[in-house]
Amino acid sequence: MRVRLAAVALLLWTWSVSGHGQTSPVFIPRTDIQEPAPTFRTRAEAVAIDVFVTDADGKPVSGLTVDDFELDENGKQQDITTFQAVNIPVDVREED
Repeated sequence: MRVRLAAVALLLWTWSVSGHGQTSPVFIPRTDIQEPAPTFRTRAEAVAIDVFVTDADGKPVSGLTVDDFELDENGKQQDITTFQAVNIPVDVREED
């Protein structure tokens, strides 16, 4: 009787540990599906533009203000919202 009870207990334990005869699902990624490329959308509210102004002789022009400049994009006038004149000493070489 004890042997039969031990055999039943062993059988029940084996059955419960084995997952009742079921196997766990295995994830296999599909390689035949082409994911679309991500789309990134952006826009610019302001763009910084550096300019170096010279005269007809190639010498730097100083003392310019925002009123001395016009800015257009594809033929459409754009506002200059910020302006800062910076004078950087530049040596101008005479070309022979």
